[in-house]
Amino acid sequence: MTPNSRPHPRLRTVRAEWIKTVGSRGTLTAMGLLATLPVGFSALVVANTPSTDPPGAPGDDDIVANTLVGVLIGVVIAAVVGATAIGNEERSGMISTSYTATPRRHRVILAKASVAAASTLIIGIASSWASYLVARPLQRGQGYVAPSYPEPDLFSGPFLRAIVGTGLLTTLIAVYAVGITTIVRRTSIAIPVVVATLLLPGLLATSDRIQQFTQRWTPFAGFSIQHTVQRPDYFAGPWHGFVVTAAYTTVALVAAISLAHRRDIRPA
Repeated sequence: MTPNSRPHPRLRTVRAEWIKTVGSRGTLTAMGLLATLPVGFSALVVANTPSTDPPGAPGDDDIVANTLVGVLIGVVIAAVVGATAIGNEERSGMISTSYTATPRRHRVILAKASVAAASTLIIGIASSWASYLVARPLQRGQGYVAPSYPEPDLFSGPFLRAIVGTGLLTTLIAVYAVGITTIVRRTSIAIPVVVATLLLPGLLATSDRIQQFTQRWTPFAGFSIQHTVQRPDYFAGPWHGFVVTAAYTTVALVAAISLAHRRDIRPA
């Protein structure tokens, strides 16, 4: 291979990180769990959630979002994938080898984030489709049927946005975890931080005012990408919430790159 035909340094770095990913048994196991556990969790929740609407009365439940509830498990697994992408090397000190091979440290971090994003995006979207296809028949059995709940148009904008958006949200959390882990340098700390900042605001909201804030301005806002109907307890538009979560992810990644360039290399 001639010097001019060698891959660009960025591509070499991404390729190296991809080899590390596919060569890690733990990461591959996490990918398998990401593909299956959200589907099973969605099915379990939907199968135990009967409709409370009178027969024939218009229903206001978001049946599409309800079939995608397994994303609550998916984002936790995505956080593990993102955190371990760099956390294992930070803990062992092997990150120094990566930084020596690629002195521009931001390339290493961005390569790790890119690989985590690409893998979780593909699996996340596939898992979302599977969740809907598995959970929707169970949902019908619980009374979510026409005329109260007409079948969703699988090619409509809101439906496709919910399915693909769930995969995109999973991807954001994986990248968010890469950033947070680079900052704190410990996987055991990063994963709880990511999960807490993402899920706790929504789970602990006890009033409309608090829900309004958490759905609009915390990382939890990204879950609004799944909304396909109008409800009084939906306080953020789908893309508004998604952009807010993307902003948190961007800030975490930028802060991680800045710190990585400034500090000494040592085992965490």
